[in-house]
Amino acid sequence: MKNSTQSPQRLEYIDLAKGIGIILVVIGHSINGHGITGHYISSFHMPLFFLLSGLCFNDSRYPKFTPFFKKRIRTLLLPCLYFTCIMLVLSALLMPDYYPLKSLTYKLPNAYWFIFILFLSELFYFIINRTATNLKGKILLMIGCLCVSGFLHHKDIVLPYNICSVFIAIFFYGTGHLLKDTINKKITTVHKKRWIIILLAIPAISVFFTKKSLDLSSNTIPHPEIYYIIIAFIGITGILTLCHFFSQQEGKSKQFILYIGKSTLVILMMHMFFISLCSHYIMPFIENKLMYKLLEQSIMWVLLFAIIRFINTKAQWLIGK
Repeated sequence: MKNSTQSPQRLEYIDLAKGIGIILVVIGHSINGHGITGHYISSFHMPLFFLLSGLCFNDSRYPKFTPFFKKRIRTLLLPCLYFTCIMLVLSALLMPDYYPLKSLTYKLPNAYWFIFILFLSELFYFIINRTATNLKGKILLMIGCLCVSGFLHHKDIVLPYNICSVFIAIFFYGTGHLLKDTINKKITTVHKKRWIIILLAIPAISVFFTKKSLDLSSNTIPHPEIYYIIIAFIGITGILTLCHFFSQQEGKSKQFILYIGKSTLVILMMHMFFISLCSHYIMPFIENKLMYKLLEQSIMWVLLFAIIRFINTKAQWLIGK
């Protein structure tokens, strides 16, 4: 889902942002989203992924809906289906109570909701982008999506498969696309490290005092909604600025994060199952929480890298390639 017209450096900072983003996702799920750390991560990490997807949207590449629709089925919907089947089989074999089959009638496993909502968001935004004749019309439709999201949250309306989240997802996705040129231009002008620290510290300060943050998986937008939207954008800007700065450096740590950033789909699909697997089979035998978490993370990442290597060399069709 990358824009073929973007420069290698810009693609690199986007992959770095995806890498850092998915690491934050794993950390958040490893601590069950609890405490200030969990709220801090939630305040911007899923909006970040939708905005990054919008940055990568190339409307000139798909002038018609049908080719775009087919591509998104191949790269998003089918991988989601494949991994759901894998998850059901593994669950039945290793943890029968982990994901009951009847749950499929109203929700997808683990973090799979994100892939499904991204799929819907891309399709709806494609229509918005083609229907609205000018920038003002697109902005109004984006604001309309945000208002619908707020209305659904205010009325406590819940729909299956996290569908309520699609409207706020469209807002962040569309923002990424509409501000693509501005972001790519402005992000290169911030060179001072203190600005990165300030941008990333603001969401932390907000969470410390409010104990609240966005939760896109449940379409939760605390009041006042505009405040938490702004906090999300500040956190996103901090991550993008950090990644642009990081893209100008060299070293193994950068290459490691780039590798993770290019493997986000597999990590997203499998990490929660491995965390639960460790919790089921290993946690009962280790009393020291820190020691357990270190072992859990080690096992999880080893398994993830093994699966990534296998898919990249033997089964790229699983991820739509």
